Amino acid sequence: MTYYAKFYEAAFLCGVMAGSMTRTGLLGYTTTMPQPTDAYTSGIFWMTLAIKYGLPMLGWLITLMAMLGCPLTKEEMVNVQKRIADKKDALRHEVIAEHMQ
Repeated sequence: MTYYAKFYEAAFLCGVMAGSMTRTGLLGYTTTMPQPTDAYTSGIFWMTLAIKYGLPMLGWLITLMAMLGCPLTKEEMVNVQKRIADKKDALRHEVIAEHMQ
């Protein structure tokens, strides 16, 4: 590992931190905005990999960890699905009523 690899790791982490601190939740890039004609840099490469593969994996792991503390029986799951269907139906009727006015 060279000095440059460590530099890009820090740039990547700064980009992730900057993105997580925004109001919109969009990821930021801390250096100049790359142009389509620019050569690919390792910073852009690692940021792309982290967004494409890292964030979904992180979401999956967090979901699994959350499910460990959630005892869910078959009956409770049926109730949850019914409540979701009822909410969707109520919202559908509300939207239709708004468009009819």
